Amino acid sequence: MTNGHTSALQDRFYHVIFGTESTAGRAFDFALIGMILASVVVILLDSLPHYHSRHGDTFLLIEWLFTGFFTLEYMVRIWCTPNRRAYILSIYGLVDLFAILPTYIALLIPGAAPLLIVRLLRILRIFRILRLIQYIREANTLAGALRRSARKIVVF
Repeated sequence: MTNGHTSALQDRFYHVIFGTESTAGRAFDFALIGMILASVVVILLDSLPHYHSRHGDTFLLIEWLFTGFFTLEYMVRIWCTPNRRAYILSIYGLVDLFAILPTYIALLIPGAAPLLIVRLLRILRIFRILRLIQYIREANTLAGALRRSARKIVVF
């Protein structure tokens, strides 16, 4: 799965998406942070019965737009990285996947709607963007708790 030969276009995307040294890389990170925060706000508002009853359909549409964007971003990350397997199996790749997967699972399995709260993992992506996850002990505690509860989450 290692992609030994990348094109110039893949290299350009890689440096923008994974790098923060360039203006384009920083702009991408700021745009991504904005999208993540906006998606979390939608998730939180949709969890409130008053807002859900009034705007549930709009929230669902917005959620699908966010999920589409994050899915495209995840696929582009896989496409442009020189070592696809390493990215997919990295903590960052797994967080990216688990941030979008619940929406698709809820589509395929109607009873899995409570699993959508796991979409809040998107907020962990901000730590990666800001390169702070290694300094946040609470994030490590949360990751450990999720790892230990993985079977219960899947069964739920």
